[in-house]
Amino acid sequence: MIRDLSSLHKPKSEDAENFAAQVPQEKTERTGGFYVALALDGLTLAFALWMGVLYANFLTRGESLLALALVATAFGACLSLGLYLVKNTLRRAGIIAGSTIGFFIFALSSENISFGFVAVPVTLLLIFWGEALARARIANSIRVRFLHDARPLLAKTATALVAGGVILFIPHWTPARAFFSQPSFDSLIGVAAGTLERLYSEINFKGTLEEFEQSFARYQLSRTADFRRLPPARQEEVVRNVTASLKEEFGKALRVSPSEERASLSSVLYKVTLRSVGDLQTQFGPGFLAVWLIALFFALRAVAVVFSWIAGFLAHFLFHFFLVAKVIRFRGETETREVVEYV
Repeated sequence: MIRDLSSLHKPKSEDAENFAAQVPQEKTERTGGFYVALALDGLTLAFALWMGVLYANFLTRGESLLALALVATAFGACLSLGLYLVKNTLRRAGIIAGSTIGFFIFALSSENISFGFVAVPVTLLLIFWGEALARARIANSIRVRFLHDARPLLAKTATALVAGGVILFIPHWTPARAFFSQPSFDSLIGVAAGTLERLYSEINFKGTLEEFEQSFARYQLSRTADFRRLPPARQEEVVRNVTASLKEEFGKALRVSPSEERASLSSVLYKVTLRSVGDLQTQFGPGFLAVWLIALFFALRAVAVVFSWIAGFLAHFLFHFFLVAKVIRFRGETETREVVEYV
């Protein structure tokens, strides 16, 4: 009987291939958390780019900062969510660095690019500092406390954005931009005037400067018994004389020209304020600008703290939404650590 010996001469590579084919291959399955983290990273970068566009519009066109504050709130919420949802440290660092660069890439221009070499490192340092503090809280906590853990990151991020924005604003500074815009100032004066008119209904706070001076003179005179005893024609004459004196005093004190007497009181006050700011800059030079920038930083940071709390509550809501949706879950784990003690 002749045996078939062809199988003995079969190459070993074919045997290996047949054996590999019999071994089941592992399939990499992407969980829902992978796509949530990916979307979160994308939103973080998108909000950072959007902030840069809005701030560039503010620097060049003087647009409102309200939209920027709202987008910054969304950015802070996404960034704080990444504390728990983004596990890879290098990836997390890349998102923070990319977000910072994304914000400044639109905000930088030929006028402030030299200031960007200061603003970018300061912003990065503060955000990474907040990240380190937040992760230290997470590492030293037994329970997951989202708001408590994310608070350092939100606070440092708010400080970083305000500091970077103020640094970039320096070359764009003018006396007109050192104060409220005129529409905002008019709104503020309108609210104040409405309150004052409830207390002093006889004085016209919402009319022209001339109407204010005349009503103020009449109010002051009406409080004296001698004026009230005068006949109406004589009262009007006295009011005109006192009003003329007030115009002269206001003109000297506020440097108001006669042509501005018929302008609204709020517009005159706005021009006087801008003139005063310009005078202070001329008198004190760079020292005034430095003091003004420091005051602006603390004022904006106080407002940013409010928005950072809103961002924290928004992120806290989304965090618990992911828990309810079973995208994430809590899992307890034990850890052994070495400690130093006395013998």
